[in-house]
Amino acid sequence: MLCCAAILGRQGAIVVYPMNALVNSQEDALRQLVDGYLKRTGKPMPVRFAKYTGQESDEEKLRLRQKPPHILLIDNAHRIRTLESRLQPVDTA
Repeated sequence: MLCCAAILGRQGAIVVYPMNALVNSQEDALRQLVDGYLKRTGKPMPVRFAKYTGQESDEEKLRLRQKPPHILLIDNAHRIRTLESRLQPVDTA
């Protein structure tokens, strides 16, 4: 499982959607926002986001645990498991 900055007590947000399709749609919208920000400012977006629907590879899950996003998009089915994982140590080895 993975952790989110919000779960760890840092500023952040977990946005829960009832289905994967809505998570994917919101991810697309945020990517457009990031692209627009980069074009306007020439700088990367200072806020990181990610999605977790259970379809991510082990590499993606590890990356999310090692560098939790500011905003986590998640489907309802994975909400509880993600919250339960907040006390699990992050294995960086």
